[in-house]
Amino acid sequence: MAKPGLNRLSVLDRYQAESCRETTHFSITNFDFRMLSNLKRRSDGRQRKGPKKRSRLEEEKLPLHEALREFAVESLFCGNALLEKNIQRLVDEFPESVTAFDSKGYTPLHIACKEGYPLKVIQTLVGAWLDSVKLPTFNKKKMLPLHLVCRYYYSGRNVQKSQVILFLLRTYPAAVKMTTQAGELPLHLCLQNYF
Repeated sequence: MAKPGLNRLSVLDRYQAESCRETTHFSITNFDFRMLSNLKRRSDGRQRKGPKKRSRLEEEKLPLHEALREFAVESLFCGNALLEKNIQRLVDEFPESVTAFDSKGYTPLHIACKEGYPLKVIQTLVGAWLDSVKLPTFNKKKMLPLHLVCRYYYSGRNVQKSQVILFLLRTYPAAVKMTTQAGELPLHLCLQNYF
């Protein structure tokens, strides 16, 4: 039988995580950077020293990751300059978010490549952390950003897809020879999606 104190604590943790997620989501969808900065200051005071494992509450405070997931569909059809400017602002406001892996094993660059963001956003993220092009996803697939572009990038935007691929190859030429966990090269992934 569970102890009543532990059960109440987990309910409180879930409530705080849900409340934080809603506040972060609202802040991102409305690009309220003041609210995001306040959330960051509040969370910085609660961080513990020790291993880098993220709690669920800390996981929800990766605004750059959440913004890239939230506006993925908008980037497909609009590609508007305001979105690119706001992503740049998030990178400037939360530089530690650029180097963070989320619970799915993705950095912001991995998310942007998978969701089909325009070249300018990819360049912004690579400019903020150059080594991100060399890192595979921290999950069982072990895909580089180049693999993600080749596999998932929206196929109706072939011109932008080829520009993103060229940019990633110029940044990290060795990626062309790197395989995923399943043994697939970027070329295999492009051909599977009819480039």
